[in-house]
Amino acid sequence: MQIILDTNSIEKPIESAVLAIGNFDGVHLGHQELLRAAREEASAIGGKAIALTFWPHPITLHSEREFAPIQTLEERLESIGLYNIDIAAVMRFDTGLASTGPEEFVTGQLLKRFDLKTVIIGFNHNFGRNRSGNADTMNRLGEKYGFRVIALEAVDFKGAPVSSSRIRRALSEGRIEEVNELMGRRYRLGGKVVKGFGRGSRLLGFPTANIEAGIRQTPCEGIYATYVHLNGERYMGALNIGRNPTFKAQALSLEVFILDFDRDIYGQDIKLEFVRRIREERRFANHEELRRQIERDVLEVRSVLE
Repeated sequence: MQIILDTNSIEKPIESAVLAIGNFDGVHLGHQELLRAAREEASAIGGKAIALTFWPHPITLHSEREFAPIQTLEERLESIGLYNIDIAAVMRFDTGLASTGPEEFVTGQLLKRFDLKTVIIGFNHNFGRNRSGNADTMNRLGEKYGFRVIALEAVDFKGAPVSSSRIRRALSEGRIEEVNELMGRRYRLGGKVVKGFGRGSRLLGFPTANIEAGIRQTPCEGIYATYVHLNGERYMGALNIGRNPTFKAQALSLEVFILDFDRDIYGQDIKLEFVRRIREERRFANHEELRRQIERDVLEVRSVLE
C-alpha cells in the first residue's frame, strides 16, 4: 500500500480514484465496510482504492481538553493496510480546512487531488464548515461534478451502531473483549521501552518494561493479559496500567512483565495485543502483599494466554 502523508504533496490528480473518506479512528467494523466497498468498486472499474483520513482528528479543533485518539497515525495507517487498499492518504486538518465550505472542500481539495470516480462515505458522514455537509450534500455534488456517491448504512453490533466513540467508552471501562469485537481484531498499543523506577525488579522480583505510548486513548487502570510483540517474536505479558498506589505514585504508567524473558530492551519499540482485563488496580498494605498478588496475576495471565 502506498502512503501519502500529506495530500498537499499531490501535484497531479490521482487517476480513477475510488475514495473511502473517514477519520478511521480505530479502523473498526464500520470503517472496514468502507474499505471493502472501496476495494470492490475499484476492482470493478479498474480504479484505485484509496482511503482518505484526517490528522489530527477534527475534534481537536473543537475541544478545550486534549483529545486522545484510539490509535496513533502510524497504527491507523497500518490497520488500513490490512484491507487491500492501494493508497492511504492523509489530509492535514487545520483551521483553514475546518473553515472550508462543503462545495469548496470537494472542488478545492478532493477534485484537485483525485480524479474522482466514486466517493464512499458512512451514513452519518459530515464535512465542510460547521459539519454542514452530509450524505445528501455529497450526492448533490457528485451529480454536479460527475462522480458516484455510495453512502453505507451503520454496522450494528449487539443492538447499537459500531463507532469510534463506543470503542473509546469501552476502553475507558476496561471492556477489552468488547473492544476487540468492535474492531474485528485485538486492540493493540505500541510504544518505546523507557527507563522506569526499577521497583518491579529491585523490590518485587518482577522486572517490567515501561512503555511510552504518547498521546492516545489507553484502557482504564488495571491488570491485563497481553501478547507482547518484539523483534518479530511474540511473548506473553502481564500489563499494569495505573498509578502504582502502593508506592503512592501519581503519573499514569504502563508497565509490562514479559513472561519467560530476561533481555535488556531499553529503547526498543514493542507492541501489546490485549486479550483480557484480569482485575482492577488497587493499593496493597506492603511490598510483600503486592508481590504475592503479582504472582497470582502472572499465573492467571499464563492460563489465559496459553
